Amino acid sequence: MHDAFQLFPVLEQLPVQVESLAAIGDRLLIGTSRGQLLVYKVQNRTNDGVSIRLVDTKKSFAKQAIKQLEVIKEAGLLIALADDVVSLFDLQTYSPSMKLSNTKGAQLMITHTEIDHIKEIPVLVSKLCVVTRKKIIVFEWRDAQYHEYKEYPFSERIRSVQFATPNLLLIATSREFTSLHLPLGQWIDLFSADAASLRTAAKSRGGLGGTLAPPIKEMPASSPTSGGGNSGGGWGSWTRGFIGGGGSAAPMVVRMPNEELLLCREDIGVFITHAGKLSRNHNGPVSFPSVPINITYYSPLYLITTEKRATEDRTGSYWVVVRSVVDHSLIQELELGPEQSPCAAINGVNGKQVWIASASTVWYLLPVDIHKQVEQVLRGQDFEQAHNLIAQADNILEEERTQLIQKVQWLHARWLFSEEAEYERALDIFSELNATPTEAIAL
Repeated sequence: MHDAFQLFPVLEQLPVQVESLAAIGDRLLIGTSRGQLLVYKVQNRTNDGVSIRLVDTKKSFAKQAIKQLEVIKEAGLLIALADDVVSLFDLQTYSPSMKLSNTKGAQLMITHTEIDHIKEIPVLVSKLCVVTRKKIIVFEWRDAQYHEYKEYPFSERIRSVQFATPNLLLIATSREFTSLHLPLGQWIDLFSADAASLRTAAKSRGGLGGTLAPPIKEMPASSPTSGGGNSGGGWGSWTRGFIGGGGSAAPMVVRMPNEELLLCREDIGVFITHAGKLSRNHNGPVSFPSVPINITYYSPLYLITTEKRATEDRTGSYWVVVRSVVDHSLIQELELGPEQSPCAAINGVNGKQVWIASASTVWYLLPVDIHKQVEQVLRGQDFEQAHNLIAQADNILEEERTQLIQKVQWLHARWLFSEEAEYERALDIFSELNATPTEAIAL
C-alpha cells in the first residue's frame, strides 16, 4: 500500500442537502434536494489542498430534488434529472433550454461522447440514454447538432445502465445483465445478475476473451420508435449503489479506464471489454471486503469505491478505498467518518478529477505526484507495482518513462542479486539493460 491521493474536504456543513454532482473544466456543479443548482469555481490546486468558490446559485433550477446532472460539453448542454423528467439547460448561463416531455417518469440517465464512423466518415457522436418506467430513450447529436431520438420498450426495472460504445448499451436489472444494440434494438441476455454468476463467469477459462452471451437475436416486441424535435445530452461518469429487494445491493455497470467496464453485484466485480467480452487484462474477479456504495475511477491507474466498514461500536464508518485497476490490489484507504454516508462519487476532465459527496460535505481526491508514488512503492521493494505505475502514467514524457522503468529494473536486479541471492534472474535483467560485466561483478 502507498499514498496515491490526499483527501481534502472542500465544502463542509452545507446548509443544503447534496443530491448530485457534475464536474466540467474548472467548475463543480452541485444539485440539491431543494432543486437549487450551486456553481463553484475550482481554484488553487496545489499540494497543500484545493479551494473552491461559489460563483452562482440558481434557486429555482428545479421544483424538487436534482437527482442527476450530466454535461455534453460539445453541444454546450447541461442536463438535469429532476421533477421526474429530464431537462436541458445552457451550459454557460444555466438558463432552461427544453424539457424532454417524453422522459416523464425518468429514473436514470447516462451520456457518452465518442468519435464514430458513419458511412466511413468520422463523426463526433454524443448520446443521452434516459431510463423511464417502461422504456429506454436514446437521444443523439452528431458534431454537436441534434440528430434524432429512438425509444425501446422494456418492462423490467433497470438498476444501472452504461454505454460501452456509441451503439452498445449494457444494462443491469435485479435479475440479469443484458445488452442493447443500437439503433435496431437487438437484445442479448448476458447472464444472471447475482454474485455467484459473476464469479463463475470470471473464473471460467473457456469464457476468457470470448463472448458472454449466445448469438444476437432481435426482439420484435422491443423494436424502436423514432422521433425528432427534442434534444438533450450529457457527459460524466458516476454510479450509485441502489439497494434492491431483500436488502441486497443492486447490480451496477460502471465505465473504467482503457475502454473497459466493470459489472458489479454485491461484493464481486468483473471487468469486460467495450465489446461485451470478458477482459484478458484481469485475472479473475474483483473481490470487495464490503459492498461498494459508489464506484468510479482515476484514469488510468485506480479503481475507487466508497464502502461502509464495521467498527468496534458496531455503528460503522465510511471509507474511500483505492485499488489498482491492473491487479485489483489494495492501494489506500481514506476514512470519511461514521456520519458521512456518500451519496455520489464522480470523475471529470477525462477521469482526472475525482469528487466524493455526502449530504453536507464535498471532498476532492488530490493525486500524489507519480514520482513520489514510485518512491513509496520502491521503499517496499514492490518493483512490479512501481513498473505498473510508470507504464500507465499518462502525465510523463516517453523519454522520462523509459528512464524510470530502466531505473526500476536496475534496482530490482540489484535487490535480487544482493538480498535474495537469485543470481540468474538478476543477471538476466542486467543483460536486458545492457549492463557491463564490471557493473554486475561490482555487486
